Amino acid sequence: MRQRPARRRNKKLLEAGQRWNAPPQQDSELETDWEYFGGDASQLQPEETDFLVHPSNWLAFRAFCAAETQWMLNSKDQRYALDYHRAEVCWSKLGLVVAGKDFEKVQALEKVCREAV
Repeated sequence: MRQRPARRRNKKLLEAGQRWNAPPQQDSELETDWEYFGGDASQLQPEETDFLVHPSNWLAFRAFCAAETQWMLNSKDQRYALDYHRAEVCWSKLGLVVAGKDFEKVQALEKVCREAV
């Protein structure tokens, strides 16, 4: 059986990671127009950022979100890697067993977030 490249195999999971990592977007032109017509820009609601995660990716995504405070930082305070020893403590406290393919998916999410920095 032919294996697909990891990038293609985890496409939906990686898209979820990118959406999770993206800052909320607000259209400055919309704010300007809103204020021009007498509105208060603070009343504008940001675009909905909910997204769906495939059930086969749910454990990995949940584990990744649980470990979001366990990033190691470089000298510029940028995230560069998850501290898996500390992440394992988070996962065990939540009763998550992250192994095999799920662990590979967590690593794929970490890579997407690291590339975005």
